[in-house]
Amino acid sequence: MGRRARTIWCVGLLLPFLTACGGGGGGGGDTSSSSETGVRVLHGAIEGTPVEVFASGQQSPLVSAAFGEASPRAEVDTTQIVITERGNPSLVMGTHKIERSMGDRFSILLSDDGYRSWVIPDGGKEIPEGRSAIRLVHGVSQTEELTITIGEASAKATRQGRGSTYLFVPSGPQDVVIRGTKVGERKRFELEAGQSYTVLVGGEAGYFVTSVLSKD
Repeated sequence: MGRRARTIWCVGLLLPFLTACGGGGGGGGDTSSSSETGVRVLHGAIEGTPVEVFASGQQSPLVSAAFGEASPRAEVDTTQIVITERGNPSLVMGTHKIERSMGDRFSILLSDDGYRSWVIPDGGKEIPEGRSAIRLVHGVSQTEELTITIGEASAKATRQGRGSTYLFVPSGPQDVVIRGTKVGERKRFELEAGQSYTVLVGGEAGYFVTSVLSKD
């Protein structure tokens, strides 16, 4: 897709974020999951269409998401899931085998044009009293390592498709800083004690990047 077409498409897509395309910063928000276990989508693919995720052989989608969204969770009882374009289940964008070793909570991360995706386990860490757990998931194209910093604590996602380790930080309002080559995001998030969070960082470095907080 050419830069002119991408810009027109991006402006239309991002109107709900009340922000314009360009530069290296972007919107963000807090999308809470509706189930404590199962699969969700973290959509970081700025050139990707909205998607739906199906359990293999099923007719109804489990979850759906567009760029910059973390979908609610849905229980899944199959060993394979299928990612398709929203409203067009014949257009398969990816498949993933589900292993028991992934645990009972995991995310499907989309990046680039939406045809690149990864399965990332969620949560699973015991959180100290009075603290929250938070990590970043790297869905940004055209950059390598990303770092999340809160106060003096920091962790890295070494490349696209990876999550950082969890940081245990005091609950309450926290300034979250994301840094990488041509990436600079600073957001203030309210963190609940005992809760685990993921910051989805998606988009394209040097073009448009957004960060979205969701509960694990």
